[in-house]
Order: sequence, then structure tokens, then C-alpha cells
Amino acid sequence: MKILHVITSMRTGGAEKLVCDMLPLMRDQGHQVELAVFDGTPGHLLESVRQHGITVHIFGYGLKSIYNPQHINKLKSTIGGVNIVHSHNTSAQL
Repeated sequence: MKILHVITSMRTGGAEKLVCDMLPLMRDQGHQVELAVFDGTPGHLLESVRQHGITVHIFGYGLKSIYNPQHINKLKSTIGGVNIVHSHNTSAQL
């Protein structure tokens, strides 16, 4: 099953740590997992996801990119062939 996780950023936080820990486990169970991040500012959690071989889609950089409505178009092009989209955080759900 192909699962896309959408989150505002991978800066330090509870949801971010959950995604960092969960995606490799889901992949190890046979799922194809990818991550879409609104704010792709580099950090140790984002780097950890990449080191596990998870595909990461970065939509922008900086805190202002979290609420950018142009991400809707980027998200539309990213979800092709995805079975499940799981959003984390409020702005990702909007």
C-alpha cells in the first residue's frame, strides 16, 4: 500500500518525532511510504527520515511556507497513485 504522510515541518516536536519513528517501521512492514513537508528547513529529524531511504517531497522553506495556499497544487501532483494520505498538524489537514 502506498501511504503519503503530510506534515507542516520536521522541526523538533511530538508529531515530527512520531513521523520520524513511524515511517521506517511502516516501510519495513511492506508499505511504500513517502513524506510531504510544507517547510523543508533542514534538521536532524528530516535527515533521519532521508537516511532511512524514505522519499521526501519538500514544498517550501521557512515558517511562512507552512500556510502557503500554493501547496495545494503541489500536493495534488504528489498524491497520484497514493492509496492513503495521512495528515499531521492542523495546517496539513486544511
